[in-house]
Amino acid sequence: MTARVKLNVSAFARTFLDDADAAAVRSTLGVAALGVLNNVQVLAGSGTLTFTAGTTKHLTILTGGGGGGGGAGDVNQNVGAGGGGGATAFVVSSDLTSRTYGTGAGGGGGGSGGGNGSSGGQTFITGLATANGGGGGDGSDQSNCDGGAGADVTTGALWTVAGNGGQGVRQGSPSAGGAGGGSFWCGGALGRGSAGNGSNAKAYGGGGGGPRRSSGVNRPGGDGSDGIIVVLEFR
Repeated sequence: MTARVKLNVSAFARTFLDDADAAAVRSTLGVAALGVLNNVQVLAGSGTLTFTAGTTKHLTILTGGGGGGGGAGDVNQNVGAGGGGGATAFVVSSDLTSRTYGTGAGGGGGGSGGGNGSSGGQTFITGLATANGGGGGDGSDQSNCDGGAGADVTTGALWTVAGNGGQGVRQGSPSAGGAGGGSFWCGGALGRGSAGNGSNAKAYGGGGGGPRRSSGVNRPGGDGSDGIIVVLEFR
């Protein structure tokens, strides 16, 4: 007897599950004929994207900034929630027009008095794609201490929605801060299970972690990571 396994995958993933080989997957994704790699640009901050001589097509990846984790204060063992991850947009194009760009900053962690974390900033290339930043996590002064929302993409041919931040757990003992939401690049920061400040996210677009307060010491939430743009140029 053959066992059947049900896979919980998105509608987008199902579009290439029946592809026979890697070439068919590339065709489904629209990257079948990109050619030979000509150059790679990694962009941060703001400026103007100009393509390298000889480039004919590009695959560009944009990730928004991650949200900050909420702060912890007021009551012993109060915690903060994790920040949401920044979304990622993928664009395949032969349009080589120079365009302005900006990468979203990671959201700051909530203050040690129990404030909410800040949302991450948008990452964009004008007229091409925009990836939104993750939402900030709730601080301990919020009734539910919910995690920040994972972001989506405003424009872009292919895209991923990032992970939500984890909810702060304050029922029972021990309590724990919520983990930051992940992005395309990696997971967000871990939540604190022992007393301490929220951890800062490390991977591009990752959400900051929630802290855990103990022994009368208030704790700030962790910062989200900045967004990024990676441009793969082909000839």
